[in-house]
Amino acid sequence: MSNVDRGWLLERGAAALAAAAALAIVVLGLVEGALVAAGADSYGYVSQAHLWSTGKLRVEPPLYDNVSPTLPRHALAPLGYLFSGRHQALVPAYAPGLPMQMALFERTAGRRAVFWVVPLAGGLAVWSTFLLGRSAAGPWGGVLAATWLASSPAFLFLITASPMSDLPAAAWWALALALLVRDGRLAAAGTGLAAGIAILIRPNLVPVAMVPGAYLLWRAIVEWRARRVAPARLLLFMAGVVPCCLAVAAINAYLYGSPLASGYDVKRLFAIEHALPNLARYPVLTWEMHTPLIGAALVAPFLLRSKAATAAVASAARDIVGVALAFVLAVFACYLFYPGFDAHWRLRFLLPAIPALVVASSTGILALASLAPRRWRALAAVAATVAVSWHGVVYARDHAAFDTEGEYKYALIGEHIARRLPERAVFLAMQHSGGIRYYSDRPIVRYDRIRRFRLDQVVGRLRQLGYQPYLVLEPWEEPVFRRRFAGASSFGSLDWPPAVELEFAGVRIYDLADRSRAASGEEVSTEILPWPFPR
Repeated sequence: MSNVDRGWLLERGAAALAAAAALAIVVLGLVEGALVAAGADSYGYVSQAHLWSTGKLRVEPPLYDNVSPTLPRHALAPLGYLFSGRHQALVPAYAPGLPMQMALFERTAGRRAVFWVVPLAGGLAVWSTFLLGRSAAGPWGGVLAATWLASSPAFLFLITASPMSDLPAAAWWALALALLVRDGRLAAAGTGLAAGIAILIRPNLVPVAMVPGAYLLWRAIVEWRARRVAPARLLLFMAGVVPCCLAVAAINAYLYGSPLASGYDVKRLFAIEHALPNLARYPVLTWEMHTPLIGAALVAPFLLRSKAATAAVASAARDIVGVALAFVLAVFACYLFYPGFDAHWRLRFLLPAIPALVVASSTGILALASLAPRRWRALAAVAATVAVSWHGVVYARDHAAFDTEGEYKYALIGEHIARRLPERAVFLAMQHSGGIRYYSDRPIVRYDRIRRFRLDQVVGRLRQLGYQPYLVLEPWEEPVFRRRFAGASSFGSLDWPPAVELEFAGVRIYDLADRSRAASGEEVSTEILPWPFPR
């Protein structure tokens, strides 16, 4: 077999393996993923998608006409929303990029289709990582990078979790980098468009666009000096990025009153005291999740200088690795002063950097393997691919990445409320405030936004309005509720049986009218809502 035929087979085989990995990720997300509006983030994105699909971004919630000092406006906002004094309505707190994509799916395939977006983004991320890795280190470099990403615990945690924006942002940035290193004006325009969409999803990462921008500026200077070629690629890149940035500014101005405002309290979130913990936390966690082989990214630029390859190939690989490492550092810098979470999935904030990181590491590993005798090179590449993939999947499994049934508690509670509880029920909730609104369309009041000595007045006011008040609490919320209201409210001690308890998950729905019944000696029973998944 000639070298040409062997090279053709290697290219096609590598592409087939990467496509299989991308397809496997899509299937995993659709089959094992938590396709549910859960908690703050996923409810915020999914419900905002519906607002985009209907063309109405401002919401006037139930009970809005009855607000008072006893029942404040901000207590009517579920997680993921805030009260806009400018519009006298509720507006979404989260960035619009992911909900806008979900809205396209909802409009074309129905409301459940919003849950397809994250799994499809996972497949896009894996395929784009293959393309970038292939440009840097050849076909097997692309396979190693793609499988490394597909088995990354940080990636798997998000492909199986309820929908969040980290993975879609990573997918579009990965596509932007894959197109960036290709020649041609169409690729440059695609780079700008992909980067712009990523900025719409995560506007705080707009500084990261300086990395591809700087690379194209450098290329424009080199080409101008060599051939007097106009910097068309840089201009096409900007034509994709700038309109998306302006769109973010316009949406912010419309919803929050200023182009520089957002749904986040940035001044409270970002603080210099977060820097040292993050400097200690993120590198260690990255090393732990991706094996020590991830350190090959740091030595890749030096290994490439001694690699036995043509000057043009080595130079191209060095450029790509340099861009990838600069991109990783830029993403890390964006979150250096942002509070991290003390949980194994907290690396999700850095997920947009993981495709670039595994490409740099894969290139370093293959550059190191090229220094070995020829008969050992393929074996070393296959061994590295198997090792990192096996470690990532096992790590993710051991840290419950595939145990996603628990997220369905939000849908189970919300659907039970819709089916079984009165039409004129109102729910005091916090963690389940979004799920109740999404699955039952019943009014909520955030108990965590009620003043300590006002709870009884709020309950009384709701009853005057003809509502039957209930309280919905997670197991961890019950002590929080007691600490907040014990001694200040007749309901603060939670000293009566719940009306409903979700088996296994322990979520409870308290009928506040049952307290007086229990105090008078009347028997109050609890309905056990069965848990439909294996325990």
